[in-house]
Amino acid sequence: MSGNLIGDNMHQQKINALITYLLEGNNQQAVASAKELHNEGITKEQIITQSLEETMIQLGAKCTVEQFNLLEIMLAGRAVMAVMQCLYPDGTFPEKTKGTVVVAALEGDVHDLP
Repeated sequence: MSGNLIGDNMHQQKINALITYLLEGNNQQAVASAKELHNEGITKEQIITQSLEETMIQLGAKCTVEQFNLLEIMLAGRAVMAVMQCLYPDGTFPEKTKGTVVVAALEGDVHDLP
């Protein structure tokens, strides 16, 4: 049983490292980390829910007037997309979804969204 706990702890440390790479916008390290986790038996869905979603939650918490940094959000978003493209290179995502995301821009908004 302790072997499982050690393995789980190692995986959690690697997931935490992946979250850090994503928040830093470090595409190469994030992709390498996601590949390593997947090769160790962590499912794609677990990688998404435990690291990508957690990254987006942490970014969302920083989206306040005091902490808002568009560059940081854009870099992290691109790193998240790089990991998604690594996990699903053919662009076919899993059938199970939690909901629908709608992205919109105000008329005249000229930001470059990925």
